[in-house]
Amino acid sequence: KQGPPFETLSLNLFVDGLPLYKSSSLQFWPILFNIHEMPNVRPMIAGIFCGNTKPGNADEYLKKLVEELKIILVKGTTINGVTIAIKLRAVIADSPARCFLKGVTNFNGYNSCLKCTCHGEYNHDSHTDIFKGVNHKMRTDKNFRAKAYRQHQKKCSPLLEIPFLNMIRDIIVSDRLHLIDLGVQRRLLLGWRDGTLGLHAKLSASAISEISEFLQRIKLPSEIHRPFRGLNVLKYWKATEFSSFLHYAGIVVLKDVLPDYVYNHFLLLFCSITMLSTNVYKNNWHVANEMLKEFVVQYSNVYGDKFLTSNVHNLLHVYDEVFFFRTVNYFVNLPV
Repeated sequence: KQGPPFETLSLNLFVDGLPLYKSSSLQFWPILFNIHEMPNVRPMIAGIFCGNTKPGNADEYLKKLVEELKIILVKGTTINGVTIAIKLRAVIADSPARCFLKGVTNFNGYNSCLKCTCHGEYNHDSHTDIFKGVNHKMRTDKNFRAKAYRQHQKKCSPLLEIPFLNMIRDIIVSDRLHLIDLGVQRRLLLGWRDGTLGLHAKLSASAISEISEFLQRIKLPSEIHRPFRGLNVLKYWKATEFSSFLHYAGIVVLKDVLPDYVYNHFLLLFCSITMLSTNVYKNNWHVANEMLKEFVVQYSNVYGDKFLTSNVHNLLHVYDEVFFFRTVNYFVNLPV
């Protein structure tokens, strides 16, 4: 028998929590993984935690996983008599889960950025920490392991025991699902609909109705199987709907209903994420990076400082991760 046609298999590790019932606090926290070189193979289960709250102890939650990774990442695994090297490619989770796994300050805290040393600033209007600026010193794996980030690191992470894992590069912040689709794009749409990003960007009732009707008439490309629903049910939209809005519908339906400066600001997001979503524009990814920086810089001018959340700040780190992982869609098959 022949072994698989790969000398190395790369694993993407996924951690997320999900409620089991609407009437109960019971929840699952599964640890899933897929094989990057075999995208058609469905994600597999490495472990599942079940409880009324999220896991309280990262060491206990990750213990068996870490023990197994310490073996297979060094020795590989044998398939049909052939030894295959195993690599941990990326750890993918939402913001609270990332902080839990790394043992660092909460994602919206003063020193919370996983990638850079940006310091949050308390905003009295929003009563939260906001994140200003675009050029901050990047964190390094060496300094993280040396516990040099004292205000950032709260606990010793069990991930430190995993061989060859870069604690800064390999634990990503710019995953498509949480940062862009269910993060920034969802926040923009809710803000425009409800006026929660400032009344000057609020859509009128007639515009909301018109956009909703337009969206439901749109015929999307055949590979997209979920049609649009109206803006009145935005809280039920799936990530694919927000993604389709960003890439297909937004530039059309928003053009004549948003103020020009708000619409032009949205175009920066549309152009940059579209370019970073495919290798076709690889030679211009650096341009997309500048667009994302400009989007973040203008965000406070368009909506106000109090809306400079961690999600907006993390757009500054998309380019570096896309450059390393090859496109912003390297995580599109998130098992959710």
